[in-house]
Amino acid sequence: SALDEATEAQLYCLLRAAPWRPTVVSVSHRSTLRNFHDRVLDVAAFSPPREQPLRVPGAFIDPTPAFTVTPLAGLADNPA
Repeated sequence: SALDEATEAQLYCLLRAAPWRPTVVSVSHRSTLRNFHDRVLDVAAFSPPREQPLRVPGAFIDPTPAFTVTPLAGLADNPA
């Protein structure tokens, strides 16, 4: 989405014309990208429908840090 549609088209044309035939995987909200791909995987087809949004209590409120970093010896005395 950071590219305008004309630049996006140029980029994908370059990739498709590349002699080394790169595999390109795109995740996008633009329907214009379909023209540059051979296959489309609709991930929504793999999830069961929900009547209500999934809510996980406390998912973003946990104050516990994911990890802690121990300062290196000697650096605590001389902060740069």
